Amino acid sequence: MDLSTNRLLMICTEVEEFQFHFRIAYELGEALPIVGLQPAEQAPELF
Repeated sequence: MDLSTNRLLMICTEVEEFQFHFRIAYELGEALPIVGLQPAEQAPELF
């Protein structure tokens, strides 16, 4: 495995972890004040 492939895998893992934690926070109603986002209906491109 070369370095660029390894880096790409790391980035994908980081993104998946971020999405996982964000989804949990969003479901708990904590993500909106933390990130300052509009409700999901107004920002559908995020989901």
